[in-house]
Amino acid sequence: MTGRAKQIEVSRLSGRIWRDGHKLDLQIYRLSGRDLGWVLEVKAEGSKPVIWDHAFASEGAAISEFNRAMKEEGLSAFMVDRPRFRGFGAPPRGSSEGLS
Repeated sequence: MTGRAKQIEVSRLSGRIWRDGHKLDLQIYRLSGRDLGWVLEVKAEGSKPVIWDHAFASEGAAISEFNRAMKEEGLSAFMVDRPRFRGFGAPPRGSSEGLS
């Protein structure tokens, strides 16, 4: 590897939140100095992370998608036994598509 190590910029909107009596770790981040968009990752306590498989144009867009998923799908969207990738506006893919 040459040059500088890549730095991660974590959004000020990231953090631990409570929904429906459960603690969720909400992370929004991107590579510093790059305009590649923001990644959204949510991990419910006692569960594996759910990561959106595309970047968001803004931190606010990532939060909006999280709120939409909570409203339409509920907490169960984030209670997974394997890490999962998901698309915009869609529930997590089947368990066969999670990470090993």
